[in-house]
This record gives sequence, structure tokens and C-alpha cells, in this order.
Amino acid sequence: MRNRFWIGRYLERAEDTSRLLDVHVQLLLEDPVVDEEAASRALLTVMGVQPEGQTDQASVMRLLGWDADSQTSMVSAFWGARESARRSREIVSTEMWEAINTTWNIIQRGHLRRARPSQACQTMRERCAVISGIADSTMSHDQGWQFLVLGRSLERIDMTARMIEATAYTADAPQAWLTTLRACGAYHAFVRTYGGAESARDAAEFCCWTDCSRALWFSP
Repeated sequence: MRNRFWIGRYLERAEDTSRLLDVHVQLLLEDPVVDEEAASRALLTVMGVQPEGQTDQASVMRLLGWDADSQTSMVSAFWGARESARRSREIVSTEMWEAINTTWNIIQRGHLRRARPSQACQTMRERCAVISGIADSTMSHDQGWQFLVLGRSLERIDMTARMIEATAYTADAPQAWLTTLRACGAYHAFVRTYGGAESARDAAEFCCWTDCSRALWFSP
């Protein structure tokens, strides 16, 4: 049960870290007035990393992206999911294990490191979504599966809070909340709900409601 719980948590952590990185990269690209070093330091602080020396997009991508030695990177989180799955091979479906291994091979071959940052984040998001979908469709929905979903849901709540906190540091940037809404998959729903009238409070509450309510809905 414990391993399934951590499979869920680590997969969600890898996916949500990629979302945080994507928000950061898009914000720097779309808003030239944003202070890159200040925004990078804020993101690292939110993720529990103590910045040392000059901090820029490259160092953020390394520490939160593909540095396997960094405990906060999406690659490190995915490795944790793979190790948890390896320890419980007898209860993980063959299809799910193959999807995890395929993704790990992509990482080990350096595809993420060589890709553009936004493309690397998108690849990680898509692969985690594929694995979660395969888990839901091929595993028995017993107590073990419920532990996997519980781990995924708890991690989603935690990472959504971090995403909102990271955006709050750069809230003066015009594109900050719009970019975060897109990362949460909530932009179109937000526009339909508020008719395009945007405020930081409304956007933050909508991000929280969209991701956290979805997590609680699927929790056992």
C-alpha cells in the first residue's frame, strides 16, 4: 500500500513541477519587464531550495528540471515513482510499468535536457498523464488503487498551493495569473465564469478551486 501511495505522490510531483517550470518560462518570455533573477529566486524558495549565487532561468531548469541529484527536480520525482513501482511489481499492471519505463528511457537518453524548456515540461506532463490514465484503466480499483489516488490528491493540493505562492511573488506582471491559470488547466473555465474580468484574487481562488476540488473529488 505504501509503495502505491508514493507512486501517486511522485507522479503528481513530477507533473506539477513541470507545470511550475512552464509557468516560470512562459512568464519570462511573455513579460520582458519581469525581473528574471527575482522571479527565479522566488520560485526556488517556494520549492524549498536555497538559492546560491546568481539565479537565472538556466539554474532553475537545472535544479527543478533534470538534475537527478536535486531532490526537488521533476526527474528526481519521476525516479522516485519508478523505484516505488519497481518495489511493487507484483501489484502494478504490466501496462503501467511499461509506460513508466518508456518515460524513464526518454529521460535517461537526455531528451528532456536537449529539448526547449517548454517542450521538456510538456513532455513530462503528457507522460505523467498517460501513466495515470493507464493506472486508472488497468489496475483493480481496490484499496491499493485508493492509496495511489490518495497520494496523488494530497500532492496536487500541496503543489497547487506552491504554484499560487510562486505566482504571488510576480503578481504585478500582467501575464502572471493568466499563465498560471493555463498551467492549472483552468483558463477557459475562468474566462467563461468571469467573462474575462481578471483580478489576482479571483484567479488565485479559481486555480485553488479547480485543482484542489478535483483532488478531493477523486480522493477515496
